Amino acid sequence: MFQVRPAVFAAVRMAHRYPWRPATIAIGAVVLAQAVDGLGWHAPAKYLTPTGVLTVLACTAWWWLRHVARPHDTKTVIARRAELDQRCGGVATRLDIAEHASVTTLRRKATVLRPSLRHLSWWARRFIKASELGVEIVRLGWGWWGERLWSSCEDATFRIGGPRTGKTLSLACHGVDAPGALITTSTRLDLAEMVHAARTKRGTVHVFNPAGLGGLASTIRWRVLAGCADFTVAQRRAADLIPESHGEAERWDSQARRILALLLHAAEISNRSMRDVVRWAGDPTIEARDEVIDALLSVEIGGRDRAQVVRDFWRTNDRTRTSITTTMATPLAWMSDDRARLLGDAHRDDPQLVDLTRLIERGETLHLIGHEDHTGLSPLIAALVAEIAHAARTLASNRPGGRLDPPLTMLLDEAALVCPVPLDRWTADMGGRGVTLHTSVQSLSQLRQRWGDDGAGTILANVAAFIVFGGSPSSGDLRDISLLTGEHRMRVVGVDEDHPDAHRWVPVMSPAQIRAMEPGQVLVMLRGLHTVVGWAPRITKRRGWKPVSLLNTTTATASTTTTVGKPRRPVHDLTDRTEVPSAAELEAMLQTTPDPDRRSTHDSDDSRTASNGEQGHGRRIRGWSWNFGRRTDGASPDEHGRGRR
Repeated sequence: MFQVRPAVFAAVRMAHRYPWRPATIAIGAVVLAQAVDGLGWHAPAKYLTPTGVLTVLACTAWWWLRHVARPHDTKTVIARRAELDQRCGGVATRLDIAEHASVTTLRRKATVLRPSLRHLSWWARRFIKASELGVEIVRLGWGWWGERLWSSCEDATFRIGGPRTGKTLSLACHGVDAPGALITTSTRLDLAEMVHAARTKRGTVHVFNPAGLGGLASTIRWRVLAGCADFTVAQRRAADLIPESHGEAERWDSQARRILALLLHAAEISNRSMRDVVRWAGDPTIEARDEVIDALLSVEIGGRDRAQVVRDFWRTNDRTRTSITTTMATPLAWMSDDRARLLGDAHRDDPQLVDLTRLIERGETLHLIGHEDHTGLSPLIAALVAEIAHAARTLASNRPGGRLDPPLTMLLDEAALVCPVPLDRWTADMGGRGVTLHTSVQSLSQLRQRWGDDGAGTILANVAAFIVFGGSPSSGDLRDISLLTGEHRMRVVGVDEDHPDAHRWVPVMSPAQIRAMEPGQVLVMLRGLHTVVGWAPRITKRRGWKPVSLLNTTTATASTTTTVGKPRRPVHDLTDRTEVPSAAELEAMLQTTPDPDRRSTHDSDDSRTASNGEQGHGRRIRGWSWNFGRRTDGASPDEHGRGRR
């Protein structure tokens, strides 16, 4: 089917092949004939006018069929692409960006990306805000026509760059512009702080911080056992806790998933907790086996078969059983951390238990914070993110077009360290369900280490935008990326006695050029486009954006609290909670309160003022507590963290 827009862009690209000389002569003959005809000499006009018009039409038809229309053989396709590559130097031109990655391109796909916009007319869709349909990933020059590169909300983007190269600043822009729910993962608080002010205006902001990074309190809890009464859910949860590996390790991982699914299923149907799962996994006694079997036999359908699998597992030799239980110990290591255990093994009636479906439907925000040194927490975070993805797929299957509208945005910063989810499958499937993935890792070698050579290759093949930040000294990674940029014909600068007018075929971006890119400058390979080198958007350049700190100036430990200057209250209230803290939380608050005898004179004055009904700092009932940023008397904090009456 003939399409006007691609044909117009192709015609503009091949304008240099138009036979301008005969067409210009023919047009000049027509103009001359009309001028002579106006002077009363009608004979030349009678012949020159139709001849000139026919000549122009013939030249245009020849040019269109030979250089613009779709070629009929492979030789012509290759020749035409090679010619255009040489003319553009192997990089994307403004025409390429305008055709494949502009705002207009996004709006033309608006009814597919956002099914709820189908009722709008084509004219109304011209004024849809671009951030509702995609994200800006790179900008050239001043951002004029053909200088801004956009990626749609159904396309996954992948970033590679070392520390302090601008990856997080770029991801924060996508988080601020996210039209629907937002999920972020990171090893630091900077990403959450960058998007916090904008996301609080859209809805509730939740924090899941099992590492306790910075002393920031978690506002939600989750049950790993939730839904595991259904054995299918238990199998999926076990697969989330023990991701697929590569090589010989997958043999033991598959066995561990099978047994762990049975233990999760048995614990849930018998109203037990993850403590019992850990105990069963490390207890080879007959009593532990009987507890699991009794729980499984209580299920009429499939219970006897699963109980037999458990009997076979306990009968196997000690060496094999120990290898399987040792494999299960790694994904269950977070249970040895008191904070993570409270967050991941919450009671089924816990008021802070998160509702993932409601979180997605209401467009809320969830920050998941891990730690690069606490690798035992990554299975817990990965399992929670995987459950969010499953909830998104379930919701999308019941929506028009099979998509979430507005889409769910996932910013997986430092994904290899915090969130080892199956990206090789997600990058191929999630975009069509209304889930946008923006992932970042530090290097290609880190990508291969986490997902293996085959998995890393699949991820890179599935993503629509591959974004590379400079500064990496890894020669192997730089050579691989340079090879992907292609080659172009470069004229030699200077005097070459052997070849005075020599040209050489060189990479579009050599490894040294990629390494030497300045901070914020990126190399982008977008699907359907040649290489683009520009500047990634930075949240610090946004007009009106201001940094927000989510931390107190207090650093809490198990027994003491070190105060830097005068204690300050949190800038923003993340919890939005009004209920009375639990006994455990109150005990933690009291433990982190400074000793009154060691307070400064100023703090003592504040305490005396607080006892008289005024506001102060330190240990008190009315007013601000150390661990919770909300007053019990209804006052709201200002930007400096001090409550007003």
